Parts: sequence; C-alpha cells; structure tokens
Amino acid sequence: MAGLHALKIIRNCDPGHLILLRALVALISYLMNKLNFMVKLALLVRLEAKPGKEKELEDLLTSSLPMAQNEPGTIHWFALRIGPSTYGIFDTFGNEEGRQAHLNGPIAAASVARVPDLLSKPPVIEQVELLAVKSKTTV
Repeated sequence: MAGLHALKIIRNCDPGHLILLRALVALISYLMNKLNFMVKLALLVRLEAKPGKEKELEDLLTSSLPMAQNEPGTIHWFALRIGPSTYGIFDTFGNEEGRQAHLNGPIAAASVARVPDLLSKPPVIEQVELLAVKSKTTV
C-alpha cells in the first residue's frame, strides 16, 4: 500500500521535484554502496550460557542495542541465538579504530562485569577481516 502511495506522489510530482527526487535516490544509493565498501572488519563472539542463565544472557544482549547504536565506529551490530544455550554477537567496522573503540566501550565493560555469573566458559572473541559484503537497502 505504501508503494502505491509513493507511486501516486511520483506521478503527481512537479518535474523539477522529480529531478531532485531522482538525484536524492542516486545519492542515497551511492552512499549505501560506499558504506558497504567501507565495511572491512568484524568481531565474531560466541557465548555459552550457564544452565538456567539463558534468559539473563538474552536480556543482557538485547539491552546492549542502544549502546551499540551510540557507537559511531560500529556499522552493524547483531545479537544472535545460535542454540538453546549458545549465543553470539557479530558486529562490523570500517576501520581498526572503530573495532578497538567497541572492544573498549560500554558494551564490553557491561559484559565483562557479568561474564562470571552468566557464562559457562570464557567468550570466544575472533577479530575477522571481511572478504566480501552484500547488503540490501530494502526488504
């Protein structure tokens, strides 16, 4: 329905505004491609919850999202459930400074404080280099 509404707006658009709209779409597309090109580094973290601590670990992960959103060097941040008691974090960065800022930031500090209580073993943190990235701007 929203797509039809957008089509009506475009059809009824003044030709001058249509040129601006097309330029804006081209600019957004260009910037999104540049952003994807810039994504070169990542962290892959695997977490194993202690029995009975799965919900608390999930809550810690989901409550970390606002902190990740406030990190300018973190491009993507994903909290994952891999299995019944296995969780993960995958985040991407444009440069090493962003990755190190994240590793030394508030999410890491909050997680380190809770590790002994929530995890059955130390987290596995892998610093990875992304070889290829495909990202779609629309669903």
